Amino acid sequence: QSIIEEALLHGTSVLVFDPTVQWTGFLSRCQDKKFLELYPRFGLKKTDARAFNGNIHQVNDAREVIEFRKFIKPGEINVFVVNKLETRDYETFVSNVIRQVFKENMPESKQLKLVLVFDEFHRLLPKYGGTGQVLIQVERAAREFRKWGVGLVLISQVISDFQSEVLANINTQIQMRTKDEGDLTRTKNEYGERYLQSLVKAAVGAGMVENSNYNKGKPYFVQFRPLLHSTVRISDADLENYNKYNRVIDDLDYQLEQLEKEGIDIFDLKLELKLALDKVKAGSFNMVDIYLEGLTPRLKGFWSKLGKEPKQREIRRISEAELKKELDKAKKWRDKVEGKTPAQEEPTEEKPAGDDEPVAEETPVDSAKQEQEEQQNVESAIGK
Repeated sequence: QSIIEEALLHGTSVLVFDPTVQWTGFLSRCQDKKFLELYPRFGLKKTDARAFNGNIHQVNDAREVIEFRKFIKPGEINVFVVNKLETRDYETFVSNVIRQVFKENMPESKQLKLVLVFDEFHRLLPKYGGTGQVLIQVERAAREFRKWGVGLVLISQVISDFQSEVLANINTQIQMRTKDEGDLTRTKNEYGERYLQSLVKAAVGAGMVENSNYNKGKPYFVQFRPLLHSTVRISDADLENYNKYNRVIDDLDYQLEQLEKEGIDIFDLKLELKLALDKVKAGSFNMVDIYLEGLTPRLKGFWSKLGKEPKQREIRRISEAELKKELDKAKKWRDKVEGKTPAQEEPTEEKPAGDDEPVAEETPVDSAKQEQEEQQNVESAIGK
């Protein structure tokens, strides 16, 4: 989560799909004494603890279409809580999200504009109840989203269970301390016994980072700083308030769109509605009520003068046929990629700086010095 904080601080928009509700803490500042005591080690002051601007949405329908452009705002996080979705529904939802990103037809960008975070990603694997079909779409997304400045963060309790095709398209891997035998075996086989022992003994908050563009492709250890936002999820009561008031504001916004088409000047009304939405994001629900109490009667007055009733907002849903069509596209894409010969293979697009999740960089050094500093880096991470 500290990586996502850094992305937000650098003006990147973040959408999180959260089955745990833990990401909702981003909207409140950190008050955990244990975390605050660690701040000086990283050059932080207790006053650096902060909340991040954003909103929280409960997802009850896996096929509801999310209008991404509405949520792409620099430095803002939108958390979509999917804790009520069963594994198969979560799989449908991920497929739906990926489809919608492709449909947005965003302009190409060498700068990271948007990060999509899928937590508990292992739930989509066959071993944990998923069908595994959506992984083909994820593989395609990992390869193609970057040209639009869209990064993917896949968070899982295990890495070794991921298909090799998916891992091959992930440029940065971060392995935190683990006891999973599969991940430990994988670390030993790929990087050697020394890295395995370092990972096992790593301190809390230390992770092994691997990216082919850094440290000549060799893993290195990073001690991640403590979080700035709250480590505590919001209450169920607050989550319900976010749901309730976001629905009300979406309905009123739809009414304003209709009134504008009727030739009504809605400038002041839109400003008031924006102020109400800002209070929702801040969790100041009492203030939201005050704004809505003044806004709702005014809207009714306009409709009364027009002698009309506003249309009800309808939630767009993706059909089973559309989902299947998107899966077929991903399968055809995979067949095309696998069927190409090296001579036919298109040039690999160089990854822009900042694509995917940001990690600590290392300054290039000569081989002898690099080996010495690498060992010191490992020992330092273990000793902290």
